[in-house]
Amino acid sequence: TITPTWFSDRNSLTEAQVRYLSSAIGSGEINGGFSPNDPNYNNKDRKQLEWLHTVQFNPMVNAKVHWQYLSDKDYWYDLSNSPINTSTTYQQRFANITYNNSQGLNVELKGQSYQILDPTITNAQKPYNRIPQLLVDWSKSYPALGSQSVVIDTHSDIGYFFKPFNSSSELKDRGMRFSQQLTSSIPMYSDVGFITPSIGLSA
Repeated sequence: TITPTWFSDRNSLTEAQVRYLSSAIGSGEINGGFSPNDPNYNNKDRKQLEWLHTVQFNPMVNAKVHWQYLSDKDYWYDLSNSPINTSTTYQQRFANITYNNSQGLNVELKGQSYQILDPTITNAQKPYNRIPQLLVDWSKSYPALGSQSVVIDTHSDIGYFFKPFNSSSELKDRGMRFSQQLTSSIPMYSDVGFITPSIGLSA
């Protein structure tokens, strides 16, 4: 789909969308926009590109990609017809692969970064990139007294976190992080309500 738009106070905008579906490579869409030599933006070209992709390798393993690019922080504010769009300080990009099985195990390996669109924001305002990050969740229910069960949940998170910097001389804010949580709970149900006592450890 190709959609041209004309503005009274700036050059035209051409937007395009392509969708695809394949049993071999999965499904997704590509969206783009281009407005040349915008007289209200120092005669700069305004550009936008977005790629979304999903693939299911088998019933337990799937992968997703969401990559996006903007030429400037005011693209959506200036060129979109939507009243909710405002200037964008940064935008997310990510890719992941996920494994889920019927035994309560969920594993996700992902990379997450951000395109910084506003060069005036400080390093403290910038979000952390996570490349790579590994998340592991496991849940198992064990029979207990009577009709009750004890549920064991674990959550592990390990990854390399860092921020993009304006210059190579700035103090680097980065490093590995590992966290582990273990929770034990006993869901208790009756005709009048339910309670779930639990205890947990984290490190």
